[in-house]
Amino acid sequence: MSVSYTHLARDYIGIARSLGVSEAMCDDIGIEVTRLNAKLLIAALGDYAYPVVPHNFREAMQFASSNRIVVMGGTEPAPVSYTHLIKDVESHSFLSRSYRRKKGS
Repeated sequence: MSVSYTHLARDYIGIARSLGVSEAMCDDIGIEVTRLNAKLLIAALGDYAYPVVPHNFREAMQFASSNRIVVMGGTEPAPVSYTHLIKDVESHSFLSRSYRRKKGS
């Protein structure tokens, strides 16, 4: 099954806009779609993943102490580039540290 999650979020946001909701609510809907995607990835990873999607980086750091993979979804409305996201992950290094511990490296 192939699904474009970007289109899924855009579709939901488009429907929300057609209903006349605020841009803030549209942002919240987009964030929730990313969190649903994260839950699907957690399900696919099984016991390797921490079972909860963190709401912020502080929670992500706490969850990383479990030595499981922490899967993030959106946290707050803001334009985010992949470069920005990678820099955040590298600066916090919780994802790679958690994964290495689980793999026994």
